[in-house]
Amino acid sequence: MRRSITSPASVSSIWSFEGMANMSYDHLKLRLDAGEVIILDGATGTELQRRGAPMDPAAWCGPATLHHDGLLTEIHVDYIE
Repeated sequence: MRRSITSPASVSSIWSFEGMANMSYDHLKLRLDAGEVIILDGATGTELQRRGAPMDPAAWCGPATLHHDGLLTEIHVDYIE
């Protein structure tokens, strides 16, 4: 399903990093339940590379996410903590 953002307020809320950094889980869940699309970027591919996973010239971190799933899980756990 493809969604579009129609109001300028919605667009600005997506690009407000400070607002996202301080957002509680409950507030985030309310926004998601209301149908908002929220994009979170934790630079997972860069972190995979930093931790030693090999990168692919054509698909960059794609294969690393498949073949180093334990490392990927560790990265997500670290982000959560």
